Amino acid sequence: MNKLIYILILLCCSKILFAQKTRQDSILNIARIDVKRHKISRKAFAIFRKDRGNFSSDYLKPDSSTTSDFTLLKDSGYVQAYRAGMYKKTRTRRTTGHYILLGGAIYTAASLIAALVIIIALANGFN
Repeated sequence: MNKLIYILILLCCSKILFAQKTRQDSILNIARIDVKRHKISRKAFAIFRKDRGNFSSDYLKPDSSTTSDFTLLKDSGYVQAYRAGMYKKTRTRRTTGHYILLGGAIYTAASLIAALVIIIALANGFN
């Protein structure tokens, strides 16, 4: 009787263990790592900026030079995860002009505040 109970428990636990999706999770992690290593070219980025809503464009698609294992290119889960990651990464990417403009605005604001403090100090005679 005890052997029968042990066998039933073993069979129930084995079904629970087989329900895990480890292969799919590992493929998604590989896609995330590949996205971190890759960046689209300037030419493709210029095209992307014109049409930011195009999630399914060809320049977000993985190829043999951007993926660590070329056999994953046939896996639809990997391709979807790669495209989603590249879209998110490219959408948050900024141009050099953006950073120059932002830095210039911060420099101008800091200069105006410093000038205002100096003017106020000179007007009060450093008292």
